[in-house]
Amino acid sequence: MTSPLAFITGLGRPNGIAHAIALRLASEGWDIAYTHWSTYDARLGLGASSAHEISEEIRATGRRVLALEGDLADPATPERLLAEANATLGPVSALVLSHSESVDSTILDTTIESFDRHFAVNVRAAWLLHTAALGLGRQTRP
Repeated sequence: MTSPLAFITGLGRPNGIAHAIALRLASEGWDIAYTHWSTYDARLGLGASSAHEISEEIRATGRRVLALEGDLADPATPERLLAEANATLGPVSALVLSHSESVDSTILDTTIESFDRHFAVNVRAAWLLHTAALGLGRQTRP
């Protein structure tokens, strides 16, 4: 029997909520596919993404793991990442949305470009991830 697969977005650093969720699920027998976006971390001055170290930490629990890098502002990315997880580790059983585009500005100095990116990542990508996951789920059921 295969283990259930959790698809977790926004797991780019070992000190975040997504990291804690991934480790908890892995300790309970879930395989983990996760997304990260090193360009975002670099833009915010958070340092390089530590996807390799995070993957090794999850793998040490005995679970399978797949790290996927992608910009969720791109409308093609959610479906591509979910399809890759599905093809590599099997059907996704749980979708955990922990990604976020942080806008570090006030309402008076937020640019339209920043607002659009914020909306694309935090709202549109969530909707696209849900619809892609549901579509893949229908395809993988007998």
